[in-house]
Amino acid sequence: LAPSEMCIRDRENEGVLLADAKSAAHVDRAVVFYLGLDEGWTHSSPRRPWVNRDQEFERNIRQFQLLLQNGVDQYYLVQDTAGGTPVTPCLYFEELFDEEFDRFSDLYSLQHSRAFRTTQDGFEREPLDVPPEEVTALSQSSLNTYVNSPRDYFFSRLVDNPDKEHFREGNLFHDFAEFYVSHPDVITTDTLDEVAAVILDEVDPFLRGVDREIRLTKYRIGLQTIVEFLDANPPQGDGLTTPDSGWGENFFAEYYDRPIDASHTERWFENTDLGLKGKIDLVHSPARLLDYKSGAKKSAYSIVKHSELDPPSDKPNFQALLYLAHQRTERPDEELRFTFFHFLETLDDVVTGNGSLDDCLTTVTYYPVTYEGYIARRSTFTELQEDAANDCNKTFSKVEYEEYSEFLGVHEFPETRDKSELLDSTFARLLTEQMKESVGDYKYVKNGCKQALRHLLRIRNQNYFTGDVDAFEQFVRDRLSELNDRRAGDERFPVQGLGGDPNYRYVDNRDCILEGGSR
Repeated sequence: LAPSEMCIRDRENEGVLLADAKSAAHVDRAVVFYLGLDEGWTHSSPRRPWVNRDQEFERNIRQFQLLLQNGVDQYYLVQDTAGGTPVTPCLYFEELFDEEFDRFSDLYSLQHSRAFRTTQDGFEREPLDVPPEEVTALSQSSLNTYVNSPRDYFFSRLVDNPDKEHFREGNLFHDFAEFYVSHPDVITTDTLDEVAAVILDEVDPFLRGVDREIRLTKYRIGLQTIVEFLDANPPQGDGLTTPDSGWGENFFAEYYDRPIDASHTERWFENTDLGLKGKIDLVHSPARLLDYKSGAKKSAYSIVKHSELDPPSDKPNFQALLYLAHQRTERPDEELRFTFFHFLETLDDVVTGNGSLDDCLTTVTYYPVTYEGYIARRSTFTELQEDAANDCNKTFSKVEYEEYSEFLGVHEFPETRDKSELLDSTFARLLTEQMKESVGDYKYVKNGCKQALRHLLRIRNQNYFTGDVDAFEQFVRDRLSELNDRRAGDERFPVQGLGGDPNYRYVDNRDCILEGGSR
């Protein structure tokens, strides 16, 4: 049973009725079992401009309090821990109890534990002399999982996880976008209403009845945003041709009985030279790839940060870097872009009439030069004179490009991506001394140098350069070699990833992984 369900004994029918704790307010039964009572019982108020969250919270507390009083005999069954982690009680208990507590064991309760049985020898084992199949390429999702926890990656190859609601939603939006590129003439304003209703019907098993109208509005706005973007920014060029192009099925192609014939959409690639594979949502132009996202928007800084290699982020995500590495093999000396299109990002703004497509887009750029070579360009120096903060503009407008270029040629820019480390570095001190000597010992010069260093660091932290992609390609080769050694039985797949303990928020097979000494 789900932790947010109540189990009600129906004595008349000698059966068991199940009720959703978030939907039921009154249960007219004599015996009621309350299961879980954890954070899954807490309502999530819609984050919408027209929703008064304080009123929603008070209403939910009253409903929760009434719910706990149903039945003549009540049994409250909870877990103190799950998978070695303390279970968080439902938020509403904090409002109902005077005493402070962090977990259920802090409250008066009767404790029960599982009866342990002696283990037998188990299944018979027969060694098999079968060579393991070598993995030659990794997708971005597999690489993310493996870096976070190799053990989780191992279980993901063995255990199927049921599709979650947001996966189904996302796939349908992707299918619609692909279909629209091929058949824009089929989609009209009335058709969008129909498509939104179709998506709603497809995800209906995942929804509560009270959520249907809100979801329908969400789907309608998301579809309209996709249409507006593709109308304003149609794909350019010849798309991308790969041996496996045209991979997969499309829900709306079947629904409208139309073929998908665009060479720009859903392009599958497998680059065994780099050990990479994936599916590109949209080849927007030969030098720009686009990925549709239904989740919350992330900044270019966040995207680059979570693709760091040494050490990896606790939220590893190599999607943009992986796709740009592949695209670099197709167009090695060109500036390349990868854009995330978060088509639901402006949902609230569209409702209030203020939506903007630009607010849906995040782009990271690959420059086919080293970072040091990029910041030494005259165009970067011009940015410091014109586009950076005021004191920086003022300071660098008083020196010539040749002086800036000569300084960078003599002094190596630090490898760090940390602002404090950069500002405390010898490089920062020498730059400030140089500018004071050339411009004057003024307060704005010192501050202008700090602003210049921050500006240059933002360039590094929001883009990719040749050194980044080269390092990533070597990183993938190392992971593939390591992975295949583990598949061959040379060592176990460890729980810990390269960055230490995994981020369990991103572990899909949490129930298969033990903590502590039982690994």
